[in-house]
This record gives sequence, C-alpha cells and structure tokens, in this order.
Amino acid sequence: MSFGFLSPVRKIEIAINHAHVNQVLMLAAAANCGGNASPTWPASSSLVICVHAATGMGNPYRTTPTRKDWASNFATLGTAVLSWWPESLGLGLQVRKSGTSTATPVLAAIAATIMAVVRQPERVSSERDSETLKRLGSADGMRAVLRRMASRNGKRDGYDYIVPWEILDASLDRYNSLNTIVENILDDLTYL
Repeated sequence: MSFGFLSPVRKIEIAINHAHVNQVLMLAAAANCGGNASPTWPASSSLVICVHAATGMGNPYRTTPTRKDWASNFATLGTAVLSWWPESLGLGLQVRKSGTSTATPVLAAIAATIMAVVRQPERVSSERDSETLKRLGSADGMRAVLRRMASRNGKRDGYDYIVPWEILDASLDRYNSLNTIVENILDDLTYL
C-alpha cells in the first residue's frame, strides 16, 4: 500500500482486517515527511509491515520518517527507482521515483520472491512445510525473515536495512536450502 493517512480510514481498515483473517501479507509506506511526523496509517498498524526508504547504499532516504525504537524499521531501496508511467500523466513512459511509496513495492517483491521459492511444489511435501508457509505469510513471520536479512549489517542509523542476498546467498550452500533457513527462523518465533 503506497499511501498513508493521519488516522485509520474505516473502509480500508475493514479491508485490512479481512485480508489479515485470510492470511494476506500486507506492507505499507511509512510516509515521506522526514523528521516532521511518525509513520502514517496503515503502516503503523500491527497487521501491516511498515516500509521506510533507503538509498542504494543503505542509508535512510531524506524523507523517510524518524525510526521508532520499539518497532521494526525496515528500509529498502526507495530512491531513483526506474518506474513505468502512462504517458497520459505527462511523465513519459519511464520515470525515476523516490520515497517510501517506491520502497514498498520493492520490499513486496523481495517478500514475494522468498514466498515463491519456499512455495515451490517440490519443496512443499509435508504438514510441516504447509505450516511454514502459513507462518511465513503472516506479518510476524515475514518480519522475522526480514530481520534476518537485515541482521548482518545491523541497524543502519537505526533502520533495518534489508539486504536480500544475506538470506539468498546462504541458501546456495548445499546444506542450507532457503526452506531450511526460513524454517529455522520461524521455529525461533514462539509467539506465532
């Protein structure tokens, strides 16, 4: 969700609750207000993964909101991302966009890639595999996997800069498939 509001919007809140009950993973843009405000809603909802923007070097983008000490502050590429836009908007076909609304689909693509690899039919062969998929599709489960992608670099100015190759490179080891890595991460979660 590349949008945000100062307070919950009832119709969107109902849709988010419905999506949550149906185990749909949701991500939302934090905001582009810099240090002037906190992440907006729905990014501030516990049912949604809040996404901050970072430069290609992992530094917080200048308009990303101030991090919260008590929350996951996931940041991923959100600056100068080449995007396709309709000519009718007067922007031409290719435009470079920046901000948390740009970082959100980037992180959604990373999460979708992880889920797609783990969901491959030849990898899902047991009830345990099905349970892993269910947990991975929850906000808390995906947060745990994203934290692992950010853990080696630690916090970058207080933000959890997502480095997808941290988990993907590890899965190239013949003893550690991506499924095994994800299972181990999720097994450490006692609250799911």
